[in-house]
Amino acid sequence: MSDDPEITFEEVYRTTLKHQPLRDEHWRIVESEDAYIARMHAGPLPNWPVEPLKEWLYRHANNMEDYAFLGFEAFEFELTTWDVDRFPGREAFRDEGFCDSFQNVEERAAGNKYDWLAHYMLKEGTWNTPIILLDNRGVPGLLRETTLKTPYHLLEGHRRLSFLHGIKRLGKARPQHPVWIVRRPSGTEGNGDMNNAPEAKDRTNSTTSATRQPPAATCSGAYQKQADHRRQPQAVCTTQGGYCAVHHRPGNPTRPPFAWLVLRPC
Repeated sequence: MSDDPEITFEEVYRTTLKHQPLRDEHWRIVESEDAYIARMHAGPLPNWPVEPLKEWLYRHANNMEDYAFLGFEAFEFELTTWDVDRFPGREAFRDEGFCDSFQNVEERAAGNKYDWLAHYMLKEGTWNTPIILLDNRGVPGLLRETTLKTPYHLLEGHRRLSFLHGIKRLGKARPQHPVWIVRRPSGTEGNGDMNNAPEAKDRTNSTTSATRQPPAATCSGAYQKQADHRRQPQAVCTTQGGYCAVHHRPGNPTRPPFAWLVLRPC
């Protein structure tokens, strides 16, 4: 058994535990879209529209932590329509090269009959669901090592926005397209630095020994037996905010290089 300190779920995903879809022991999402949306509306995100919950948080749950420091609970959404020329290009992308690589929508459709989005946008001249842009017309901040773009930062819809510029180049884009605009209320506009998030400050102020100690094994015995059965002594079973979590240290070559967990209601 390794003497390495435990890396708990709180250290990696503590910001988004309550926003995560429910998963099984293989890290597959087992909660349906409708059930997830209903739970978020009854719980931490009652004001979120259905589309952003489904298209962003549910379908990109593994990347949820990237923008959690912005404060999901404070988000205000506006569904509006923009002229095609108003949409930003690569300057709104976290990875600007992504936009460059995915504008060849006609080549992608011709080379892959299963790329339904490329075929759809070439046929319809627009997207199937609006992209999500953060209105960031303030002081740019840091997203870990990447600058939050201004005046708009693309939160969700990277392929769709890239394809839009592709069909625009081909003369197949409609003149107008729907878009979700996200704003943070006055007083919540930080500079985006992860160290300015309340959770990060709490984590920084805690001692290393306190943050590294695994929580008490108070979860159901079945989950602890499952962790033992996998012969992974680094696994620890506990409860987190009413959920059962089994989290693991890095080092398992079949898992991502960060802590992961099994998340189910207790």
